[in-house]
Amino acid sequence: MSNRPWTEDELMILEITMIEKDLTYEELGVMFERTKQAVANKAYKIRKERNITSNRWTKSELATLRELTNKKYDQKKIAEILGRTSGAICNKKYKEKIRFSNNILPYKTKIEELAKQGLTYPEIAKEIHLPRKTLYDFCRHYNIKAKNGKKGTAWRGR
Repeated sequence: MSNRPWTEDELMILEITMIEKDLTYEELGVMFERTKQAVANKAYKIRKERNITSNRWTKSELATLRELTNKKYDQKKIAEILGRTSGAICNKKYKEKIRFSNNILPYKTKIEELAKQGLTYPEIAKEIHLPRKTLYDFCRHYNIKAKNGKKGTAWRGR
């Protein structure tokens, strides 16, 4: 990969891809035999020159964002994979209400059994390997009653 000038064909493909969001910068880099950063820099310059401000999210990008968030990828890694900034990832996750899902619904019967055995919220959370606050909110949502823990201590959700 060298520091060679961009051809008209490469620029045309890059512009079309920027509008349609078909390929990532990484994929374009392989196609053009350039680094991902070189493609990202050129795309930035084209946007600035042509005053292109919108970089809309596609359905596949949103699906990828949800999937990677649920797989516990950190924001920086997701930004790298999607060819966007960390700030863009953070904003989109906030706007779309995308959060990591512990997906504890399959454990509902086990939680109910442990609560019937007289275990406290902290003990159940430890048994299932969940944050206590997550378990507590889940139990409140599904009306599962368990003991609060040691007497005289306030629930802190930890």
